[in-house]
Amino acid sequence: NEPPVNLTLSSTTVDENTPLGTPVGSLSSDDPDQPGGVHTYSIVGPAGVPFRIGGTNNRTLLVNGPLDHETSPTSLVIIRATDDGGLFVEKTFKITINGEFYMLWSLIICNKVCQKIRSTIYVMAMKKL
Repeated sequence: NEPPVNLTLSSTTVDENTPLGTPVGSLSSDDPDQPGGVHTYSIVGPAGVPFRIGGTNNRTLLVNGPLDHETSPTSLVIIRATDDGGLFVEKTFKITINGEFYMLWSLIICNKVCQKIRSTIYVMAMKKL
């Protein structure tokens, strides 16, 4: 029996002030002995990390505490994938906490770009009339 390999997390970013239970990303890993085998995922550190494992089949990293970009723009979480034989692999993931300022800035930029696109489409439509 070999331990699981290729432990991955589908997303490593989350917005600050996100409600408890919000998914951060989905976990997956491979089993060299049993392709498609079922693994158990758990957080092994550090203590007090604001995340938990849950969701469908306990394969999702969920928000489990307050997230504040200004206090801590990143958070490390060590996740373990264990196979049916008790063998495991661990991996440290760096979770980036997005600040609300950056989200607001992105919305402002998107709004300006969208306005420009709408104006261009309107002018082109008027020229066709």
